[in-house]
Amino acid sequence: MLFDGERVARRDGATGAGGVFYYFSDHLKTASVITDAAGTIKAESDYYPWGGELQFVNNDSNDYKFTGKKRDLETGLDYFGARYYSNGLGRWVSADWSATPVPVPYASFGDPQSLNLYGYVRGLPTTRMDADGHCDWCHATIDFVGGVAQGIVSSASGGAVGAPSSSDSNASLYGQLLGTAIEGGVSTDLALQGASTAGLGLVAEGPSLGASTVLVVAGGGAAALGTKGALAAAKNTGAILNAMSHKSGQSKQETGSYTNIHASGKTYSGKGGRGRSQASGKRVEKQTGDKHTTTDWKPSANDREAYKDESRRIDANGGAASSSTHNQIESPGKKYRKEDGSK
Repeated sequence: MLFDGERVARRDGATGAGGVFYYFSDHLKTASVITDAAGTIKAESDYYPWGGELQFVNNDSNDYKFTGKKRDLETGLDYFGARYYSNGLGRWVSADWSATPVPVPYASFGDPQSLNLYGYVRGLPTTRMDADGHCDWCHATIDFVGGVAQGIVSSASGGAVGAPSSSDSNASLYGQLLGTAIEGGVSTDLALQGASTAGLGLVAEGPSLGASTVLVVAGGGAAALGTKGALAAAKNTGAILNAMSHKSGQSKQETGSYTNIHASGKTYSGKGGRGRSQASGKRVEKQTGDKHTTTDWKPSANDREAYKDESRRIDANGGAASSSTHNQIESPGKKYRKEDGSK
């Protein structure tokens, strides 16, 4: 039985005579606990980030494991629909593909991780999941949902926490707009209700001989608090729109190459504008725990030259997948350098 795409229960046997079993899953839809109808735990497991299973109780026939996908009992591979995934290797056992031939299926050329056709969820298995073996939209969905929460927090704190940035993804920024609208609506309602309460208190102040003063004070306080929240939400909306505009301006006017330096001394080189360089720094820091410290960025004449410059930077730092860099795949710029006969 599925609810909103998530497995919640099953009935064993042709008529259900084998009993009903319930699934308790985490944010990735991985069922860590399975119980029978009486609440007795029949299976309990922890899962490593890439899907490996550590079993504590194994008295159940369930074979829907990591992110709710069916695990082949002979090979241990997880079936996602379009292809099989190896939780032991942390990667797909076949390259990604699309029904319509394209150079790199489901790739976002602004994100080098997406160019790896065997890579799983762009190297972030603790926060992202793949729906069908392709999943070019999961990361955007997660960024959007996270953006909603960020918008609420940023508005409520007056921008002190979670302020928008042009380095945030487009999906995150749109989510932040929604979250800010929610917070602004709640604040506006509070202001209107507070003003109404204070007004009723003032009207009743004379006949009640001052007994309604508490209504005036409470209503006035609520109105002031709601007004402050509504103004903060309006300010945050402006900041989000400004970030969107800056991001758009960067993407249209600015291209280049960069090398991010991390606390360990390792580097990450990429292609894109200055906003992209900072987003990459945050991403690598989140993935590895290696704090992003500084960035060396320089402009390029066009995208092709930017990719070539990116390739030169990777080579200068030991090459892709070397111990001195966080880069795991080669840049398309290496091919362009050969084609153009440039070093």
